[in-house]
Amino acid sequence: MTAESNTTILIVDDEEYIRRLIARILSDAGYTVIAAASGKEALEKLADSAIKLILLDIRMPEIDGFQTLAQIRKLYDIPVIM
Repeated sequence: MTAESNTTILIVDDEEYIRRLIARILSDAGYTVIAAASGKEALEKLADSAIKLILLDIRMPEIDGFQTLAQIRKLYDIPVIM
């Protein structure tokens, strides 16, 4: 897997271990990685970054993955893998 230059991926997962693991794999492959621990934090980070892909956990406290996806779709046209 090779990264396109300036490709930023947002990882959204409430489990720190999962965020770190995925971030390391993607960083090693040359991607820029931003991590968020909640749907709310993800939405905040989306406003400030040029994210090209979102890896989104489904089961999270407060706002689950489906609710987060609904909010993302209202504002952005970014590919999301759940």
